Amino acid sequence: MVNEPMEDYEEPEEIETSIECPACGSKLFFINHETEIPHEGKINIQTYLCHKCLYKKSSIYRDSTEMPRKLTIRVERPEDLNVMIYRSPEALLKVPEIEAEIFPGEISEGELTTVEGILQRILDKIPLMREEDVDTSGIESFLERAIRAEEPVTIAIEDRTGKSRIESAKAREEKLS
Repeated sequence: MVNEPMEDYEEPEEIETSIECPACGSKLFFINHETEIPHEGKINIQTYLCHKCLYKKSSIYRDSTEMPRKLTIRVERPEDLNVMIYRSPEALLKVPEIEAEIFPGEISEGELTTVEGILQRILDKIPLMREEDVDTSGIESFLERAIRAEEPVTIAIEDRTGKSRIESAKAREEKLS
């Protein structure tokens, strides 16, 4: 199939600004684009772009939010590791058994992954924790057992926008105050 242009797609307009590029000093161009994506709904993407050195800085804004909520899943069986999770850019993710928290940040992006993917990402950060003289032996062994479904683990997502999802009948939802 040949890539056909979308019927309702409109190329965003580039506007030259008086703002200088922080990398090379040329004028930056501003691009504003509104679109809709799965899970997030309507979003607005604002980009500053330098045509000379290709510096680019983008910001994404959501047009709407849902009810603030906390989602939780208790992972106890191997098949639970394959549960799909969408964590919105504004959501806080917690693994209470090891007191792990993944905070949303200024450059956070939405993430679509599995329970196993989340646990593996935390495990991959262990070397950084060691550099800060944190005793990680208990955390590391717990995560390794949890990834093999030998140890139950809880994944909790606190999302003020209400857009995060855990795709499982085992997931529990409560209103976030």
